[in-house]
Amino acid sequence: MKKIFTLTAILFVGFSLNKVKAQTTGTTNLNVSIQGIQSIIVADANVDLPFTSPADYANGVTAIKSGHLTVTSSGIFSVSVKAAGDLTGPASATIPVNTVSITAAAIGSPALTGYTFASNAALTSAVSGTPVMHSATGVTTATVNVTYKAAGGNPYLNKADGTYTTILTYSITPI
Repeated sequence: MKKIFTLTAILFVGFSLNKVKAQTTGTTNLNVSIQGIQSIIVADANVDLPFTSPADYANGVTAIKSGHLTVTSSGIFSVSVKAAGDLTGPASATIPVNTVSITAAAIGSPALTGYTFASNAALTSAVSGTPVMHSATGVTTATVNVTYKAAGGNPYLNKADGTYTTILTYSITPI
């Protein structure tokens, strides 16, 4: 019995002298999922080009829409605008949509180096639309001014008083 007690005491002391080791490190997987995104917001619901003076009919009229477009894209992209058709007014009279042109320019930051913007590009109802801008890189937020110019001259003469309208649809496409 004495031997069992002594053996038990030696084992107890031996085990109590060993340090208990707990896990001191661990690992995990970090996963970042990238999905391409493109977004475009048109700030103004209406663009008005009023002809109210002889100079307007001779020289055309311009409307500058500051911050008209806000664009976000995770990669290279292009923006275009397409008209639903010619401008249609009273008694179904029309004005060719290609007599209106646009000019686009970036504002604020970040600086959009390597981007190209439309300059006096005629609007169209063609499937491809009118190019507005083409990017060299993705961008978290790009704000773009758009200037609309109605040419004036013959297409605007001999028309009934009233408003001539069409719908413009802006599209962003990844490249």
